[in-house]
Amino acid sequence: MIDLSQLYPLLMEHSDLLQRIADYSKISKARLSQPLNDPDARVWCTESGRIARGDFHANPKNFILDIVPRMGEQAFFDDGGGKLQICTVIEAVGEESETGLYTITLENGQNVDLWDENRSKVHKIGGTVPINVVTFDDGAEVFKSSSYTYSNCSRTEEIENIAEQHRRREIFCSLLGTSSGGCSHANTQQRLVFYEKQRRRLATQGTRYNGSLSVDYCGRTVTVHNFTIKRNEIVRVLDHPEVAKQGTMGLRNPNSAKAFLSGFEAASTSRRTLYSLLLNIGTSTPTTETESVMLFQKAEKLLGTAEWLPHAKATGVKGMSIAERGDDRHQLPPDPTQTHWSRISMGKMHFDGIRDNDFRKLLTAAAPVQARRVLSAAPTALRQPPGTKKLHSYVKIDPKDNTAKFTKVDEKLHQKKKWRETLMLYDLYPLFTGDSEKSKHMRRVCFCQTYSEHPTLLRTNRCTICF
Repeated sequence: MIDLSQLYPLLMEHSDLLQRIADYSKISKARLSQPLNDPDARVWCTESGRIARGDFHANPKNFILDIVPRMGEQAFFDDGGGKLQICTVIEAVGEESETGLYTITLENGQNVDLWDENRSKVHKIGGTVPINVVTFDDGAEVFKSSSYTYSNCSRTEEIENIAEQHRRREIFCSLLGTSSGGCSHANTQQRLVFYEKQRRRLATQGTRYNGSLSVDYCGRTVTVHNFTIKRNEIVRVLDHPEVAKQGTMGLRNPNSAKAFLSGFEAASTSRRTLYSLLLNIGTSTPTTETESVMLFQKAEKLLGTAEWLPHAKATGVKGMSIAERGDDRHQLPPDPTQTHWSRISMGKMHFDGIRDNDFRKLLTAAAPVQARRVLSAAPTALRQPPGTKKLHSYVKIDPKDNTAKFTKVDEKLHQKKKWRETLMLYDLYPLFTGDSEKSKHMRRVCFCQTYSEHPTLLRTNRCTICF
């Protein structure tokens, strides 16, 4: 397990993380501070989502970069001779702008006025640096590296309050920990307790960087001493093995989505369950937070009784997460903000998976209604390639008697990645056959042109797809 209270100060010292956070801080604050009740609020990224904004409005000090001296604060004054003197800021004009004025009082009572760039001589003591993260309970694809093997017992994180081009750097995609064994392994519970204790400690107390760092901020050099690093875990994204551990039944239970979507119907294939959003558009509605929480609370009460298993099969819910219910043995009180309903993005694995899902939704939404109906029932749309072997389908048709049977398909994450990069196009292309202007336009825009400057570009072995 990685102790983040030691990792974060090392990242600050040996990487450009503080500069990256400073460069992005205005954008981050603008997106987090959108009102929760604003129906026109734009969701640009994870930080502008409802969960992150709710956390910001509940505790804004945890999310705001505070590295410039403020009026009334004690600070250090660099007189240029390599000596730092204690001073007090008695006037501060334009703290976070290129031009402005600081008036400070030294210990001997002398007042000093500092204009514009000369304000860099006043150093912040203390302050807060936020690190806003999304954590992933899945395998090694987060790292984009073949040196890590897949493990659903690993947890990683990605820092969100830095520019997108830096988020996928391995140094900023920290491995939080891993352990052996599957969902029944004895150390699973202890590992989750460790994560939860660390999450709470770093969100409330934070960790201290002892020393000084300088960055370019507000049009001048800003130096900050002995600051506190606060970690804000915006949301956790689980793959299905982890969902099974954390409280819901796995892929094999057709009712797994009912804790989040009332009326959702899935098809059981004995080995796994097939989900189709298109087939449930007219029948399913989002479960309210109150209804969802009640399902998990009831499952928790039934633990250890004969009624627990029928309830779990009927609802897809096994119990609460450690974060939500707490743990008396480890002095962890319940945290009602960490509910499955609000914190888990059901059915999404990590950044690549979310991007893929959004792209498919975009194309299917633009397709004709009849084409979407065909696609929703087509087994070719549900294929996953098992390595370099011949492509298999979930459904095989026997030509002799025209009967269908479901087949077992390897669904490891790196195989899904290969399908996205090389075969997804051929599943989606039939949506836009025909001579209509709409089909011609979609084929030309989505499948033919190359957008080399687009930051979210996926190149296949045949063509380029732009998200």
